Amino acid sequence: MVWKKNGESIVLYAYNRLAERDFPRISRNAIDKDVQEVFIGYSSLAKSLTNCFMENNEYDRFMTRIIGSNIEFEGYEAFRIQNDKILMILANFSQRSRREQQLIETESKYRILVETALQGIAIIQCAPLAILYANPGMKTIWGYDPDEFIALHPTQIDRLFHPDDRINLIRYLWDRLKGQETMQCCHVRGIHKNGSIIWLQVLGSKIMINNQPALQTIFVDTTERIQAEKAKRDAIQRSLFYLDVLSHDVINQLQIIAGRSEILLTSLQDKQARKQAQDIMNAVKKCSSMISKVRMTASLIATPITNRYLDATVKKILEEFKQKYPNVTFYFDSPKHSCIVKADKFLELMIENVIENAIVHNQNRDKQVWVSIIENRDFYRLQIADNASGIARSLREKIFRVESRSGGIGLFQVHQIVEKYNGKIEIADRVEGFPSEGTVFRIDIPGVTEPSHL
Repeated sequence: MVWKKNGESIVLYAYNRLAERDFPRISRNAIDKDVQEVFIGYSSLAKSLTNCFMENNEYDRFMTRIIGSNIEFEGYEAFRIQNDKILMILANFSQRSRREQQLIETESKYRILVETALQGIAIIQCAPLAILYANPGMKTIWGYDPDEFIALHPTQIDRLFHPDDRINLIRYLWDRLKGQETMQCCHVRGIHKNGSIIWLQVLGSKIMINNQPALQTIFVDTTERIQAEKAKRDAIQRSLFYLDVLSHDVINQLQIIAGRSEILLTSLQDKQARKQAQDIMNAVKKCSSMISKVRMTASLIATPITNRYLDATVKKILEEFKQKYPNVTFYFDSPKHSCIVKADKFLELMIENVIENAIVHNQNRDKQVWVSIIENRDFYRLQIADNASGIARSLREKIFRVESRSGGIGLFQVHQIVEKYNGKIEIADRVEGFPSEGTVFRIDIPGVTEPSHL
């Protein structure tokens, strides 16, 4: 603000927009207003400015905090720019105070976030190598206290990581320090305080500490995930190995048994002996069929999901079953339009297994199977019902569990396939409240509204 002497009064001569912001009394018609009127609530300012004029000072500086009705100032500086004019510069402390308070609050929130984080967070100085800060999460991962991390020598910091991964980690951290984002993160092995191997995902970002570049580094412990993935891969490899043994070695032996049994059957004259030889051949055929069924889903996980016509698939399967089981009556109902679902090549196997189950476990002479497709908003419901004696409610809850072996290979495969499709399967009474009237399998499969991608 610029003030001038006007007779016995001191009046406002000019001001900038910041003065207008800090002093509500200053507006477009504030020019020539008396200092006492402009500085209402700031009597010390008005008095200091008046003294500056009276004492004819060229320069005046007053850096004591000035508290008024609305704003707190750090102080002011006054310069005489003409005999009758003085430039007054005020330092608004309130604005800075609010910014400092916001900074303190932000720092406090960030500190709480860092101190309570499950991940390990450290500030690493690269030249010379040192850990300047480590949060409690670092102890959870490595087993060292935060103070122990800070006290580590550069060679000891190196030993926190597996020798085979140190070069990759150093290259990644240097790239981040130079601002090169070649990789968002780095995966390395660490060495726990107890000597065990831990798997880590490392994310680094450049910061400045005491005007020196450093890295704020986040360490995420991925050991459990890596071990679980390895265990899964190992289990798959073992399963594939056993499946390969079944598919080749066991099948070969079964074929030898079947061949020898057939030769034996032709040479036997005793009726009871011939029956026993036939039982052996039937058992061999059943074992071969079971192995073939297991082999069919070996590639279930790897097979991609695509769009399939559910209604056309069901119609084709029913035609085949009518030929295979001429004494079974089949009924089918579906919407008039095409029913498209997200499935794969195992859709047929899923449907066939349920229909087969409905037929082979039906002891009635007059066997009937009802198949229907019901359209819902996001999925299609495939219902397969029979007129058998039904499935007990206690058995329904565990029929799809592999450990119970209640539903056999076929129904277990059905459950696996439905899960892959992100669908749902349930068992209910065909006639609600009458379990002995038969069972209905309800299978919900996500639908597709746009057929153009088939």
